[in-house]
Amino acid sequence: MALEPATGKLTEEGRAQLRAAMSAAIKAAGLTSFAIADHYFQYLKKAGQLKAKVFADVGANLGSWTYPFAQRYWRVYAFEAYSRNYDALQKKFSAHKDVALIRKAVWNESGKSVDFYYDDTRPGIGSLMNNSEFFKPENRETVETTTLAEALGDDLARLELIKSDVEGAELQTLQGADLGRVQPRMIVAEISGRSAAFGYHADDLAAFVATFGYRPFLTAAREIQTDGISKKFDRLHFAPYSPQKGKSGVGANMDILAIRADAVADFEDLFQPHFRHCAELS
Repeated sequence: MALEPATGKLTEEGRAQLRAAMSAAIKAAGLTSFAIADHYFQYLKKAGQLKAKVFADVGANLGSWTYPFAQRYWRVYAFEAYSRNYDALQKKFSAHKDVALIRKAVWNESGKSVDFYYDDTRPGIGSLMNNSEFFKPENRETVETTTLAEALGDDLARLELIKSDVEGAELQTLQGADLGRVQPRMIVAEISGRSAAFGYHADDLAAFVATFGYRPFLTAAREIQTDGISKKFDRLHFAPYSPQKGKSGVGANMDILAIRADAVADFEDLFQPHFRHCAELS
């Protein structure tokens, strides 16, 4: 691959060659949101373009995103409001110096005491609203809110990735991230019908990130196997975002991937051969 003679770094041509080689090696069937983020940041690392490595994992659950990024020496802020999940994260990451565990609900305002609803049979479902048929009135805890900007402090300026999976409050999470001042390269935000309880639709979230220059993409995956602990997914859709109001497809396992304006060209060059359109979402 083409290198700069003076520095030994990849030239623009060399980075294009790297993207082509990595794109050809991608296995499209398992191209979930995590896999897309993983491939993209691996490309940036190999291209010598990844400097600051801070990741905000909002709704960390049991650490399925936190763990691989921490293993690659990222600084991870893992937010988990549900006490049982937080305890499990502590056991897993308490000795890991690059993981900061925070038992607070990420919101657009700090310092509020709020109810957190959970399903004690499904550790991945919990929300600040009673917006699931799986929640029981007695299954709730009181938690304090924080904003991403406040929780990350000086590390906000080094933020490269936000993942938000908080059962409907993804927009409020991003409202507290100070995107007008600091823009991470990628944002991954779950979308589902649960956002209605928070007063917005997936299209509103896509419009919100677009106001900061982000290009939104839509991913959707279908669960094809589960053993009760781990899951496997088959990709259904991966393409630039199109309005979803009036469409029946908005549901579980769907995400908006928002890519910062200056990163869109390389992102599309890497992944465009793997775009896939589902008629119900296009």
